[in-house]
Amino acid sequence: MVSTPMRHSQHTDQEILFLLYEANAGISIAEICSTAHISLRTFYRWRKRYGGLTSEALRHMKELEIENQRSLGRFASIRSTR
Repeated sequence: MVSTPMRHSQHTDQEILFLLYEANAGISIAEICSTAHISLRTFYRWRKRYGGLTSEALRHMKELEIENQRSLGRFASIRSTR
């Protein structure tokens, strides 16, 4: 099965954290979505994934995701050679 890579966000991780911070500060979510040109679904997906994270924690999460992808790639290559 061939998987296609997911689209990259037009917003940086720092921008996403800022949008979530604005929502926590009381700005309406509809207004945030309108100005950022994102859907409500995208906003709530970001809030589920990044909610409560600091910049440092987000950086660490990204590093772990990259390390996990490398490990999966190594495992797949080892498995395919057998």
